[in-house]
Amino acid sequence: MALCSFKLLKNCRFSYLRARTIMTSTINLKKVEEELENNPYFSKYHEKIEKLRKEQPAEYYARVKAKEKQKNSEKKKQIKYPEPKDVNPKGSSVKKFLGDILKLDMVENKSADEIKNIWMDYHKGKDVLFSTYNKEQFDKLNQNYTKYPTFVFPLPRGDGYEFFLFQYTDSELHFTPLVQFKKHGENAPECLAVTYFSELKEKDIILMRGEYDKDIVSPLDCQFLINLTQMFYNGESTKRLDLIEEFNNKPEDFKYPEIISEVERLGFHKVN
Repeated sequence: MALCSFKLLKNCRFSYLRARTIMTSTINLKKVEEELENNPYFSKYHEKIEKLRKEQPAEYYARVKAKEKQKNSEKKKQIKYPEPKDVNPKGSSVKKFLGDILKLDMVENKSADEIKNIWMDYHKGKDVLFSTYNKEQFDKLNQNYTKYPTFVFPLPRGDGYEFFLFQYTDSELHFTPLVQFKKHGENAPECLAVTYFSELKEKDIILMRGEYDKDIVSPLDCQFLINLTQMFYNGESTKRLDLIEEFNNKPEDFKYPEIISEVERLGFHKVN
């Protein structure tokens, strides 16, 4: 990871917030939803659940997250962060190319919709995050990622928040627990790496794939982090970009609670 230095790396934990759904899918989320559908009472409340999913995605996410938390409560254990020496030195330092995953000659004559379906079908059942973007969506994100390559995002942990350091480099998003970065600096092992593949950009489609350390973050945690990243970097809010700009260019003026306030304003509420 690229080396960053901050004056404000304090122990920061804030109230638990909910996350909205994002344009990302994982088999793990599907499993939770399938378990819900198999519940004998599901059919009775199906319409209400579907309405909640469409009209209040933040609330829906929170309830799915709560179900996952309840399911894992008995086997809950303290997170053990890996030491740098325990991490494969090749890891995320190896540049990933779409040709390593997809046979490009097989999609040469395919449309963007066909490629999207192939990408989605290929990743079903795999413990990765995946999505697709059109050129306009990606260019907006990439412009701001490149201009402001570093930020911090909060992730719900118990009744508080843990901050994660975000860094962007060469079409890749890297997330590291802030406590780990404070301890190990540039050698801190990442827990989530997301790659945007733009090899098919002329077809107006960019493919996304995310890999994560399941001992540190869950698939829903990853969705939460990527969701926040997109909402802050998509350029739709001057307030959010101002926070990012301040963090990158005026770190001495940056205040962590302002991130929480903005996230709450977006519709993420406290969960008891």
